[in-house]
Amino acid sequence: MRVCPFQTSEAQIVWARGFEISDGVYNLAAVVKNPNFDVQLVTQYKFEAFNEENLLIKELFGSATIPPLGTLPLFEPTILTGSQNIARVFLRLVGEPTWTRAQPIEQTVFVTDRTLSDTDSIPKLSVTLQNRGITPARDLAIFSVLYNIDGNVVQSSRTYVPFIERDSTREAFFTWPEAFTGDVTKIDVYITEAPLL
Repeated sequence: MRVCPFQTSEAQIVWARGFEISDGVYNLAAVVKNPNFDVQLVTQYKFEAFNEENLLIKELFGSATIPPLGTLPLFEPTILTGSQNIARVFLRLVGEPTWTRAQPIEQTVFVTDRTLSDTDSIPKLSVTLQNRGITPARDLAIFSVLYNIDGNVVQSSRTYVPFIERDSTREAFFTWPEAFTGDVTKIDVYITEAPLL
C-alpha cells in the first residue's frame, strides 16, 4: 500500500565518497538510511563527481530499494576519469520517490570475523559470513567500509557471494591494488540479499 510522502521521514545520506584505485580509476560509494520503521523506499539516485576546480566530471544514475530501518550501500565501480582527479562526490536522490508499507527485513547472514592484512603492500580483507537462517542465502552483495582513527572513511569495496547453505559459513574477500596511507581502526560490513545493480 502506498504511503504519502508527508507521512514519512526523509531518507538520510550518511556519506558519499570517491576512492582512487589507480591513476584515473575510481570507485564511487555512498551509504543511505531509511529511518521509517514500517515504510519501504524506492528511489532514483545520482552520483556527481567533481574535480579540484569544482567542475563536474562524472554523473551516474541508478535506482535503489531501501527497506524499513534499512541501511543501504550504493557502489559504482571502475569509474574512468582520464587525467582528472575526483576531489568531491555527492549523492542526490532524484525524481519522485515511492513509499510503500512494508516490514523490516529479518537478517539471517551475519559477520563473525574480519581480518585485514598486508595494508602496506596489497591490502586484503577477509570476512567470515554465517547463515543462521533456516534456508540457503543466495545472491549476497557484501560491502566493506574502512575507517581511520578520526572516524573518516578511507576505503571501501564490494564483492558477491552467490550462495551460503543454511547453518554454514563462507569467506568473502576484498583486495586493493595499492597500500593504504594511515592505519585502519574500524571496519563495517553491510550485507544485502540481492546484487546491487
